[in-house]
Amino acid sequence: MVLNISNLSYQYSDFKPVFEKLNFQINKLDKVSIVGDNGVGKSTLLRLVANELVPVSGKIQINVDLFYLQQNKIKDQNQTVVEALGVSVKLKALEAILSGSADLKDYEQLEDDWTINQRVEQALTYWGLPRFCLQSRLCELSGGEQTKVLFAKMMLSQSGLLLLDEPTNHIDQHTREKLICFINQYQGAIIVVSHDRTLLNELTITYELSQHSLERYNGNYQFYKQHKAMELASIEKKYELAEKEFKQASRQKQIAVEKQQRDLAINKKQQSKAGLPKIVINTLKNKAENSAAKKLGIHQDIVDKAREDIHMIKRQLQNQKVFDIRFACSGMHTGRVLWSLKQAQAAYRNKSVWQFPLDLDIVSGDRIHLFGANGSGKSSLLKVFMQELTLSQGILEKTKSPLTIVYLDQYYSMLEVNLSVEQQIMQYNQRGLTSKQVNNLLFQSGIQVSLWQEPVVNLSGGERLKLVLCCLTIAYQAIDVLLLDEPTNNLDITSLECLTNALIQYKGTLLVVSHDKVFVEQIGVNKTINLS
Repeated sequence: MVLNISNLSYQYSDFKPVFEKLNFQINKLDKVSIVGDNGVGKSTLLRLVANELVPVSGKIQINVDLFYLQQNKIKDQNQTVVEALGVSVKLKALEAILSGSADLKDYEQLEDDWTINQRVEQALTYWGLPRFCLQSRLCELSGGEQTKVLFAKMMLSQSGLLLLDEPTNHIDQHTREKLICFINQYQGAIIVVSHDRTLLNELTITYELSQHSLERYNGNYQFYKQHKAMELASIEKKYELAEKEFKQASRQKQIAVEKQQRDLAINKKQQSKAGLPKIVINTLKNKAENSAAKKLGIHQDIVDKAREDIHMIKRQLQNQKVFDIRFACSGMHTGRVLWSLKQAQAAYRNKSVWQFPLDLDIVSGDRIHLFGANGSGKSSLLKVFMQELTLSQGILEKTKSPLTIVYLDQYYSMLEVNLSVEQQIMQYNQRGLTSKQVNNLLFQSGIQVSLWQEPVVNLSGGERLKLVLCCLTIAYQAIDVLLLDEPTNNLDITSLECLTNALIQYKGTLLVVSHDKVFVEQIGVNKTINLS
C-alpha cells in the first residue's frame, strides 16, 4: 500500500467544512483520478497528502516518496532551470569529483547518483527542452516551457507517488501526448486532479469527491460517466415515485379530513337526539376528536415523509444538472469577410510573433479552432482582432459593419473580482432588467442565493463561468463574434459541459484557442488555423 487515508476531515479558517471523514487507499500501480465540482476540495485533498495543510482530524499514511505538481506552478521566477529541477547541488558535486576533488562533502552531496548527468539529459530531451536552458531563469521561459521544467523535475524525482493538479493546463497537444505516454509507462502510483477528459480516460480508477464522501468507481472517466447516468436515471425515477406518493398521501389526508368533519357532524346530531347529559356528550366528542386527530396525524406523517423525499431527490437532481445558459446569437448573415490579414506579422520584444507572415480571412459563420505549440502566437492573433496588438508589417482589413465582439479568456478577466455577484451583474445590465428579473436569471443559471453578496474573487471557476454568461445575456441582445482563449482551464467537468452546450447552441462567428481535443470536437468547428 502506497497511501492510506482514514477519517480525514478538513475545514477552512472560517470553520466551514470542506469534507468530513474521508477514507481511501492507493496501491503501488494505481492510476487514480479525483473528480468533483469546483470548490469541493480536490486540490485541498492533494495539499493535505503533500503535507502542505494540516487536517482537522484523521490520519494520512504515506509509505513512499512523493512528488507534488501544483496547479499554480512555480512561484520563484528568478531561479534558474537547474535550480528548479532540484539538481544543481548534485551536478556541481559531480563536476568537482570528475575534476579530481576528494572532498568528502562532494561525495555526500552526490548521494551515489552517478548517472545524474545522463538522467537530466534524458528528462530535458523527453520534454523537448534544450540542454543550454539549464542556466536560463524561469522568467525568461513561456508558461508552457515552465510546465515542461516541472515535468522534467517529476521524471527526475523517481518518486513512488505522483500528485498532479491540473497537469495539462497551458500545454500544447504534443506535450499532452508526451504526458499521457509518461503516465501509462510510469511504474508507480499516480493521483490526478484534472478536467481533461482525454487524460482522465487513461486512468483506471475514478474517485468522485463530495463534502461527505469519496465514492470509488472501478474504471476510467467514461466508465464513471456511464454509472453516473444510470444513477441519475434512478434518481429521476425515484422523484417520479415520490411525487406520486405525495399526491396520493395528500389526497388520502384530504379524504380523512372530510370524513372526520362528516363523522363529527353525525355524532353531534345523534348525541343531541339521544338526550345524553352534556358531560357524556363532551366525553364522547373528545374521544372522537382524539381518534380522528390520531388518524390525521398518521396521514400527515405520510405527507411530510413524501414531501421530505421530494426535497431530498430535488437536491440530488440539482447537483447532477447541467444548466442551460446560452450566448446571445448573431443576426448577421453568414459568408461576410470580417477580417482579412495579408502578409501580416506582429512583434514582441523586437521578435516576430509568428513563424511566417499570415494570410487569412475570417468569415461570418466560421467556427475556427486556432492551435499551435506553446508560444506560437495564438493569443496574440486574438489580440490583433481585438485591436490590442498592432501589426509590425502587413495589412489588416476589417469589415465596416458594426461588430459586437466578446473576448473570453480562461481567467474571465471581464469580471471585477472585488465586486459582489449582484454588483457585477448589474454593471452589465444594459437592457434595464428589474432586480427581480436579474435575480431570476442568477437562480436559473445555478448561482445559489448564498453567493449573491459574495465577492467575485471567492467564486470557483465554474461559478465565474455562469456569472460571465449571465452578464453577457443581459449586456448584449446579439454577439457577432466570440473569441475564446483556453476557456476550459479552471473548470470542473459539469461546468465544462455547460460551456460546451452554450457554444453548440451559439449562432455566430467563433474563434477558439484550446488544447482540449474533446471540447473542440464537441463544439463543432468547421475550420482550423495552425500557427506552428
